[in-house]
Formats: sequence, structure tokens, C-alpha cells
Amino acid sequence: MSVKERPRKEKKDISKVVDKKDTITKPSEPIQVNKQKIEVVSEQKVVNKLEEFINNLPGWVNKPWMFIQPTHAGHLQSWKESWKTLIIDYSSHFKLHIISIIELQDQFPFNNNKIRKQLTKPQLDIIVNDMVENGLAKWIDDHHIIVRVYYKTNEQWKEIIVAYLFDTGYAAEVLTFYELQNMGEDWSTLPISEFVEIFDTLVEEGRAKWVGSTKDSFKLII
Repeated sequence: MSVKERPRKEKKDISKVVDKKDTITKPSEPIQVNKQKIEVVSEQKVVNKLEEFINNLPGWVNKPWMFIQPTHAGHLQSWKESWKTLIIDYSSHFKLHIISIIELQDQFPFNNNKIRKQLTKPQLDIIVNDMVENGLAKWIDDHHIIVRVYYKTNEQWKEIIVAYLFDTGYAAEVLTFYELQNMGEDWSTLPISEFVEIFDTLVEEGRAKWVGSTKDSFKLII
């Protein structure tokens, strides 16, 4: 007895089965992003950051005598140390590598409207000069307006950057400083010249190599 072949099932035309209401259609107009809402959220984050900084300030920022430069050598050094620490804390909290002394003068607590006191430009010069002497800052311009604050040393940033690139898998790629600047990390806003210094050190240590002759592309050595 011969085995009968099973009749083949006809293939259905899928296009006839799918309901029109289930098909995906391209929107006739681009999706509108609520920019105003994004801006409000961003502003609120800034406000929260500022409140956090203010809430952690030492009580002496509201003492009028802290805005008077001492004449006694011992008191002067203590006064400078207090303000130096505050400038570093300010830079660290807001992730600012470069600050303007003129803008800093307008910020609380360096300008304290509550007690009507403000640090003067000469006072800030004395404080920042002490930071420069101790390797905590560097003047960017000859007029002593723009200053680079080292709330972390470049040696520390070097290890933080390398750890990040290994943790995220970027260590296997050729990267540019432009890409580092767009990674949204605390170190992303470092000056380009200091990225070069950091990776020059890594090259000297045998942990990275330059790709090309312009020193704007590099690769870590895995």
C-alpha cells in the first residue's frame, strides 16, 4: 500500500492578514520636545546643587571679620587657608576646573549680601597666589583674572580617566580628546593642554600610544 502524500498547506499572504490599523505609519510631523520642561528640570538641578553647597558651608562665612585681611602673619596664614579650602570646595562641588576671579567675587559666600561683605580682588589675588605657590592653582592670564584650580591633581585625573576607559570598554578603541570632552564626566571639561600632558605621561609610562603626529588621537595599551 503506497503512502499518500500529505496535501501541502497554502501559504497565506501576510499582507492580506495584517489589519491596516496594526501597521506602523511614519508620523506626518516631527515629535515635539518640551524644551521648556527640560530647561526647568535643568534649572532645578542647578538650584539643588547650589543649596547643597550652601548648606555645607562653615559658619564663619557669615562672620564679618573673615572678610578683613589680618595683618598678623599667623592670623593671615590661617585666613588664607580657610578661603583656599573654600575655593577648592567650590570648584570641586560645581566641577569647575577654570574659574574667573571677577565672577567668583559675585558668588556667595565670596560676596555675602546678608552681612554686606565681599572679598576684594586684591584679597583674592593673595589667596590664589598662595594656592599657586602650593601647586593648587595656576594663573591662566597675566592680569590674574582666570585661574585653573586643581581640586584634583592631573595624576589623580590620569588614573580616573584610565579606569573609566577600561570599565566602559573604550580602552580598546582609538579615541580623540573631542570624544573625551563629550563623555559627560567630571574630567571632560579639562583643558586640552592638560589632556595632552596626562596622555604624554601615560605614553612615557608605556600605558598608551599616540595615533598620528598631532597628539589629538590616542589608544591605551591593553
